[in-house]
Amino acid sequence: LVVVHRGPLPPDAGRVLRHLQSQEVVEVIDLDLSAPDCPPLEGSLALLTNAVLPRLALARLNFNDLPSLIWEGSVSPENASFLLNPADGGEIARRLLSGDAAVWVVCKGSDKNRIKEVTAILTNALQQAQKTIKLPDEQTQEPYDTPVASSVPLKLSFSVLEISYGTPESAIFRSMVDPITPDGVTKEDTLVVPVFGRGRALHVFAKEAITAEGVKEACEFLCGPCSCEVKEMNPGVDLFCPVDWVSSLYDGAAPKPLLPPLVVPMAVSQPATTPPATVATNDQKIAATTVRPHDHVIRTSFLAAVLVGLVIIVFGTWRVLRSPKGGNPV
Repeated sequence: LVVVHRGPLPPDAGRVLRHLQSQEVVEVIDLDLSAPDCPPLEGSLALLTNAVLPRLALARLNFNDLPSLIWEGSVSPENASFLLNPADGGEIARRLLSGDAAVWVVCKGSDKNRIKEVTAILTNALQQAQKTIKLPDEQTQEPYDTPVASSVPLKLSFSVLEISYGTPESAIFRSMVDPITPDGVTKEDTLVVPVFGRGRALHVFAKEAITAEGVKEACEFLCGPCSCEVKEMNPGVDLFCPVDWVSSLYDGAAPKPLLPPLVVPMAVSQPATTPPATVATNDQKIAATTVRPHDHVIRTSFLAAVLVGLVIIVFGTWRVLRSPKGGNPV
């Protein structure tokens, strides 16, 4: 959330800002454009430079690290409440925290017949997926490699959440998933978006891409064997869900590490003047001696040269001893 103003805020707007800053579930940036050290507004957020200030904005950083404006309005208690208690974002978080593997959001378009077609395709595909897809431990009949630390129940369940056409919630949702929305899609088209984890939108299905096969493949991916590295590289965007995920997932306590602390052996001693490097874990910090990579290379090269020299000396001595007296080596 960004509060953009020029000079001191009016009393009412100041109270709204302080209220937002007191919420731990959101990050609030206070930008006073009159301050000499205030950076210039970039990206689509620059549209607020000439707006009637102050303004309250919801923005995100794009893949190019430029801010993108999702929503903006007056700095009022009503707008603050609207952003801190989003109907769709709150419901998505509630369902995910109750154990849904994914919440399939149907952001309705203007064509009512198309909405019925999409809903039927999605409902039938999800029902079939829940019958046929098995969780990794059910496939191998073995437990997960690491225990599930979260208190959220592990179950194979999908639900559908509809967002009405032409509402403020619809406009915000479409803006949030815009980076992963296919070209040519307009606000008149119905979107289908699977949301998983801590409110991450995986993909946007629209138009002819809304098929039973596509829904099934997305479900299999989300419920398949652990693919953390794949999911980290997978295109997707985080939705604005003002929720304390850690407290909700771990009963109010930070998750404990599943692996024992990392132990770094001291391979080579170093002079006392070399500062130790610190390797941090969740529970402790371990001091490890800093080893310069080039030292190892120098030592290895020196030993190799000595070894080659010894071989040459031994071989030369052997040839001399075997040669005839006063003659050439045989």
